[in-house]
Amino acid sequence: MAFTRLVPRRVQRDFCLGACLRHGEAKPPGRSTFRKLVRNTGQVRNEPPSPPIVEFGDDAVAYLLAWEQHEQDGSWWAWVTWIRERSGRPYRHVTTVRAARLRPVEVPSAYETVPRRVLGLDGQIRPWSPPPGPPAR
Repeated sequence: MAFTRLVPRRVQRDFCLGACLRHGEAKPPGRSTFRKLVRNTGQVRNEPPSPPIVEFGDDAVAYLLAWEQHEQDGSWWAWVTWIRERSGRPYRHVTTVRAARLRPVEVPSAYETVPRRVLGLDGQIRPWSPPPGPPAR
């Protein structure tokens, strides 16, 4: 009785849970003996680079991984990835989408570093090179 009067309830609970675990008793359901406070107070320093974000379809949002030009017809496609849920579990979905279906979400400069490549008639993928333009004056 003296223990319960002098010690705050939170400490009593933590002490009792610790004693239960030390003596091999099961932990009461719904209670955790390990709690950690996590705070997000601002921007992350040295944030790792991530691919730019694009929208397609009705409201799908994905990361743009690469641009790919098909040599056969000259059409441009985009390799994109996003997280989907299957059977209650998340998984990464990677696919190609016609470039005309994409809408940029970020500033134009974010898309400059996205790799470009060409899918040749022989099925080989090679780096894209810009078409020759007028000579510089």
